[in-house]
Amino acid sequence: MRETSGATEKPLTVRTIIGGTIVALGVAAFAAGALRAMDPAGTLLGVGALFIIVGLIVMTPTLVGPAVAVLGWPFRRISPILGKVASESTKASPRKTASTASALMIGVALVATGATLATSMKASLSDITDSAIQADLVSMTNLPISDPSVGVERMEQVDGVASVDTSVDAGRAMIPGEQPAPAYVVSMSDYAVDALALVFVEGDMTAFTDGNLAIHESFADSQDVGLGDTISLLGADGAPVEFEISAIVSTEIIMTEMYVSEDVFSTPQLNGINTAVILIDVADGYDITEVKEEVIASVDDLYVYQIFDKDDLAGMIGQSIDMVLTMLYALLGLSIVIAALGIVNTLSLSVADRTREIGLLRAIGLSKRGVRGSIVIESIIISVLGAAIGIVVGVPVAIGLTTYLADDADAIFAIPWGTLGIILLLAIIVGALASILPARRAARLDVLEAIATE
Repeated sequence: MRETSGATEKPLTVRTIIGGTIVALGVAAFAAGALRAMDPAGTLLGVGALFIIVGLIVMTPTLVGPAVAVLGWPFRRISPILGKVASESTKASPRKTASTASALMIGVALVATGATLATSMKASLSDITDSAIQADLVSMTNLPISDPSVGVERMEQVDGVASVDTSVDAGRAMIPGEQPAPAYVVSMSDYAVDALALVFVEGDMTAFTDGNLAIHESFADSQDVGLGDTISLLGADGAPVEFEISAIVSTEIIMTEMYVSEDVFSTPQLNGINTAVILIDVADGYDITEVKEEVIASVDDLYVYQIFDKDDLAGMIGQSIDMVLTMLYALLGLSIVIAALGIVNTLSLSVADRTREIGLLRAIGLSKRGVRGSIVIESIIISVLGAAIGIVVGVPVAIGLTTYLADDADAIFAIPWGTLGIILLLAIIVGALASILPARRAARLDVLEAIATE
């Protein structure tokens, strides 16, 4: 802490080169991981993100000058003198400004990544739900049930219900061997195959006839089997039964290892059999929402049935994502507190460092209110700088993560502009609040003592 300002900082050339190199390496690794261009993709993704953050922290002092020129522009337009004083003070110590903004930058980057990733995932899941589920209503159960006949009879009696499909049953079969391995089998009717948008990567509907079966593409990769190969399952009598693979399928809804017709479902030895979902179609001319309410009322006293339309399913999936977001927002709150303390300390040191400078400004006519205003503007610029860099980092990282998670599927990128706007607004508020104590101290400095020399 000094009572005179004007200390000269070392050049930032070396730091800029090192930081820029680290960021470039991070971007290359992150892009390779996101696009799965190299293995191990997940490791490259994580290492790349780490390098980007570290590199930015190293080179942030270099960004202070250009960033302050942009962020300080509105203040210089509103109050040319105070805006100019605050901007020049912020740029005078780029290392100090950068280190102060870094705490908020990391927290905001984390939240911006999470919010963008969550928004993109919810958009993707909503699109999947809309395109992959062709049935008007879907019934799921709170508890596994093997005989849904009572509930189904009531659903069928509801005015406006055209059909109720209960073919989607699930059970655990066993692949024979020295140590039998479990494999989950799902039965599906022709209607269910269409209603749940089962995509045939290889093969066709013959997989659901003549004792054949279909397998999910991930199971085919893990077991190194393909079209025309056979899979043995323990039969109902305990003896192995062979099934020919007639299709390799992909689906985003009912994801399991094997799919068979209703007739074939009883052939292997199955444990834990239960009805996975019930598909309900609404007759033409009836309102889906009204029919849904009537179906709910018809099985309400059975307690085990939950009835969803497409919007309900998307919302239910989104709730789990929102829980993760809530945790991220809690982390943002913690990072804001830490950042606010950092800004208070930095500005307090800055006031002590610029005692004579502030005294001279007061001596030539700057009011106490003007001193406080310049400190407030400086604090807001530092806070918004950290938040802006965090957003600029977080959003592309989230887009990369979405690309990685989507793998071969079409990724939907959705940026939560509202949330990002709120984060910037919070940064302004935090900056203003963090400046209160340093601004009061600066305004209370005695002018003669401040400019006195030995």
